[in-house]
Amino acid sequence: MRILLVADMRSPHSVGWVHGLTEIGVEPLVVSSRRLSSAERATMPDNIRRHVIHEPADALSRARSFTTVHPYALDAVRSLARHRKTATRTIQNQTSTPEGTGRFELPLELCIARQLGREVSSLVHRHNPDLVHALRIPFEGISVTSVAASWPTAISIWGQDLARQAPAASRLAKATRRSLANIHGLHADCQRDIELAREWGAPAAAINLVAAGNMGYDQDVFNALGTEHHERKIIFCPRGPGSPINYTGFLRVANSLTQRYSDIQFVAARLSGNAAAEDIRKRSAHPERIILTGNLSAPELADIYRRSLAVVSPSVSDGTPNSVLEGMSCGAIPLVGDIAPLRELLGTELPRSLFDPLDEDEMEQRLIEILDAPERQSIEYSEVAQQIATSGWSRGATFSRVQTWYEQLTSDRQRRT
Repeated sequence: MRILLVADMRSPHSVGWVHGLTEIGVEPLVVSSRRLSSAERATMPDNIRRHVIHEPADALSRARSFTTVHPYALDAVRSLARHRKTATRTIQNQTSTPEGTGRFELPLELCIARQLGREVSSLVHRHNPDLVHALRIPFEGISVTSVAASWPTAISIWGQDLARQAPAASRLAKATRRSLANIHGLHADCQRDIELAREWGAPAAAINLVAAGNMGYDQDVFNALGTEHHERKIIFCPRGPGSPINYTGFLRVANSLTQRYSDIQFVAARLSGNAAAEDIRKRSAHPERIILTGNLSAPELADIYRRSLAVVSPSVSDGTPNSVLEGMSCGAIPLVGDIAPLRELLGTELPRSLFDPLDEDEMEQRLIEILDAPERQSIEYSEVAQQIATSGWSRGATFSRVQTWYEQLTSDRQRRT
């Protein structure tokens, strides 16, 4: 089985998916939608890099790479693009313009997607894959729109694609509907996005898959390793500033709780140097117990998860976040925004894990409940969280479902031909 995969290969999720393809015996032909820097190419595992058969080399893609590599340039472009009013209930320092939808970014992204689409069409006819799979809608899925009319094609949906990104601009909404119109397979990490895709025009006959967006977390890395309950002295928010996450609310709650719990540390990932986060920490009564980290490797994350009593994700819009699943696999109790995908994940077995992500009083109260819970109850919640994660979202649980999905899609093609 040969799959032509269109994906942003800078993303660890994309790297994880390619790794998974090789594990299940699929030959991936990878078209990277983004030009990789020398450093990104050098750090990519050899068994992944050798499958990348194309990177965009046109002038527009090079210009986009420049803004990506130089965050000040990207911030300048986006500051010019913020022309829409924010929602009534906003998150402090959270831009109202989803990535790629600003007045300057969107025409650039759509033009690059069209160019990439011509390359994909040429590669399809050259390599004759069994299936074309775009690993998200904007803008990889848009690039395979013309191919989908004549070739078996699948599209994956990530948490923001249809919930926030596509509705943010009429041109993107139109392109999204066109990209979904002729697909044969549909993948998302929650049932909500499958249903949204139907509303956006995905065919009823498309074969569905609900599975982790990175083809499952690595259970050899993310596991509890016999951690004792008394070793869990961290409340961890792993999400960083790049998503609609109320991280400033988490830090304000952390500031309040440091005055109540002298033995607990509050850790927030990828917020070191973030102006809003640093200001809250600086003003805290106990700044030494609020830790802001930079980027963390998988082993570093796993070490924090194992020492965490709770993994907190105050998300306003989301799919099923891998970081929360990884934390659950390590035995941390989830505390997450009460939104449809997370209600789908936790609502039956851990309903008290859900809270209004914009209500800091409720977030604080739920954390107090976790911190004050009797040890036996806390261990029980931890075990339930581990079971939810390992039974449905680890690589071991995911690989077989993905393989079955691909087999259904390719056998469907064989029947038609």
